[in-house]
Amino acid sequence: MMAITGMALCLVITTASANVTQDPSCIKPQQHGLANGPTPTGRTWKVSAQIRPESACRSWFLQVNFIPSGTRAGSWAWGHRIEKGGHLADGFGIVGDDTVSEVGRVFSGIVGGRTRTVAVTLSNGKHITIHPKLPSLRQRDRYAWLHNLRYFVRFYPAGGRAKVVKLLDAQGKVLEVKGGRSF
Repeated sequence: MMAITGMALCLVITTASANVTQDPSCIKPQQHGLANGPTPTGRTWKVSAQIRPESACRSWFLQVNFIPSGTRAGSWAWGHRIEKGGHLADGFGIVGDDTVSEVGRVFSGIVGGRTRTVAVTLSNGKHITIHPKLPSLRQRDRYAWLHNLRYFVRFYPAGGRAKVVKLLDAQGKVLEVKGGRSF
């Protein structure tokens, strides 16, 4: 009798586990290229995003991958847990990396959907302006997890590094100012 009860319990647990992994609302791991283009040396920079379920599909993990110089050197990734079926929060600020490239420097990163301009002050006092891009309309329509995400890859001459970033909305209103070595 005990063996039969144990077997029935095992079947119930197995069936319950199978239902979690077969939950039609649970996202399947996937990765999509967002953009690519030529580096100043002719290699190809790339930005991609991927999603996977977390915590028995109670939340999702969004990761954005950057290959700014077309090689593993200087490549980086950032990830963040998001609500199941969701996307980055409306008030998301910036995550970025400023590194040496083969012909100067490259500043790459993501900002929230409200940010239309990233005004960068370099350590040498010069300024650069970046207009982050949205994933394609087709991608945003198809993948809700890409809403509120803008990305950028900007090459600039050596001689300074990003010191202060100012995030501006479509009307030029300052959303956030961030300084230091890490964005």
